[in-house]
Amino acid sequence: MATVLWIVIALLILAVIAVLLKKGKHEPDYRTFFIIGVIFFIFGLGSKNSSMWMIGLVLSIVGLVHKNKWKKPKKWSELSAKDRKIKLMILGVLTLLVILGFVVVKMRGG
Repeated sequence: MATVLWIVIALLILAVIAVLLKKGKHEPDYRTFFIIGVIFFIFGLGSKNSSMWMIGLVLSIVGLVHKNKWKKPKKWSELSAKDRKIKLMILGVLTLLVILGFVVVKMRGG
């Protein structure tokens, strides 16, 4: 349970950094709200964490209410060089966090 919480916190920190690095007006991607909401809802039910599944439910509802504003994901070939670099860095950090999570679980005897 604690490992999942730290992963969620790390993802939120990365999301805030990504939003702060992006210049100009930012329009929320409601499709991502929906996807994150479904993930939080499932993890919250699985871990019996009521606050997590409630947050997931709220995010899912917000995403569904604004379904007409969902953005289509860009293909890798449509991304600029800067966006590709940012996505690769985020992917690298997430991979490192997952590996570190497994190492910590194994060190604790899990």
